[in-house]
Amino acid sequence: MNTTGEQSTPAELNSIEGFYFDTSIALSADVPESVLGEALARCEAYEKLLSRFAPGSDVWRINHAEGRPVTVAGDTLRILSCAEEMRRASGGAFNAAVGSILELWDFSGNTTVVPAEAALEEARARMEAAELDIEGNEVCIAQGTTLDLGGIAKGYICDRVADYLRESGARCGILNFGGNVATIGSHPQGRPWQVGIQTPSAERNQSVFAVVESSDNSVITSGVYERAFVLDGRVYHHILDPRSCFPSTSTIISATIVLRDGMVADALATALLILGVEQGFSLAQSYGAQALVMDAHGQVSATKGFPLLG
Repeated sequence: MNTTGEQSTPAELNSIEGFYFDTSIALSADVPESVLGEALARCEAYEKLLSRFAPGSDVWRINHAEGRPVTVAGDTLRILSCAEEMRRASGGAFNAAVGSILELWDFSGNTTVVPAEAALEEARARMEAAELDIEGNEVCIAQGTTLDLGGIAKGYICDRVADYLRESGARCGILNFGGNVATIGSHPQGRPWQVGIQTPSAERNQSVFAVVESSDNSVITSGVYERAFVLDGRVYHHILDPRSCFPSTSTIISATIVLRDGMVADALATALLILGVEQGFSLAQSYGAQALVMDAHGQVSATKGFPLLG
């Protein structure tokens, strides 16, 4: 996802960049550079709290607790509670326990191997039995299950960083967490911020197929074009359908959600890509979200009122 119009960014906007959550982070807002530095530091803290790969994180401890309750932070509780709600609302198309399946696939480019059917079936059985048990500030999940918050945490973190910037005096700004963008207020020129949606077939940051207007909203895109491999003429991409344990077979290759709540929008974008247009749009609209998709044939569809520029 690209932000457009950077060359005309007014001087009163300061900017900072970093790399967290396996993606490049760019923050711009009308606050001092020291405030942006603190905002970036919060990204690091959230990564240490929520990444399943960070030893000692809340998610790491849940995954290694062998079914025992784990006391977690309030941020973790909010994300896990939303993840459970989205699992039920999407009929399992979104499932934070998909880590049990992700562990079997390799989309790093190092291998082109489809996991064994028996291993996938075993992982699916563990995942389907993995309803989270949340009581107070304690969480537990079935032994052998792996939580992965990659489909929801960035939306939450982006919102919390935006909140911090607002509390620090920001009246306008834009936060770009790769496929997750949050806007603060309007552009300094008085118009909505303009967020470009990556053309799936193009090189990163080289082309957009749509431009979304956003003021105090999150614009979140999920796409199948970022990580994939080809085997025997078939493309295997990284958006896995938890119900089948295989890459999504819907025709959607890019799904964008616009909603103030970035955590919900993040999960909805993934669910929409898996569910397809009819079910996905219905789910998005049930949360008051707007949705835009492109399918494998290049056809673009959007919910009524989607804030496209032009």
